[in-house]
Amino acid sequence: MKKVLKNLLGMTMIEIMLIVVIIGVLAGLSLPMFGRYAKNNRVKSDARALISAARLARSIAVSDIKTAGVSIVLDSMKCVVFEDKNGNGILDTADVWRSQDKLSDDIIFWSVTFPHNTLIFYRDGSSNGGRVKLGTEDRLVAFELSVLASTGRVELRQIK
Repeated sequence: MKKVLKNLLGMTMIEIMLIVVIIGVLAGLSLPMFGRYAKNNRVKSDARALISAARLARSIAVSDIKTAGVSIVLDSMKCVVFEDKNGNGILDTADVWRSQDKLSDDIIFWSVTFPHNTLIFYRDGSSNGGRVKLGTEDRLVAFELSVLASTGRVELRQIK
């Protein structure tokens, strides 16, 4: 009778501890990769938010026959789509905000060639043109947003 009960007891403490150690090692190996993956996704999301904001500003300029722009506000890490009411080409108190996106603190802007960090679209769809390069600090993930001045064409490409 005792032999039958001994076989039905289940797992030993050593087997359970071995499983816990294996799970711990796998978790320890995967956490750094997960953190890098999450940071890369935030950069991609911010790049997409910038191109979406630029396309919205161009759409406002063409459809509403108004000058519109996207301002990249570096100190608060956000991009703002606005109607340029006074035509000065910068975001100020006279302008009407149409939308804003908070950008991740993980991204770095390597270069912004728009005057005053502001991309302006005019009524005919053209723009002041320029480029924005952004990515992670280690430059493993990088994007370039470019805007053609003559047509206002907005393009996003990943930089290797």
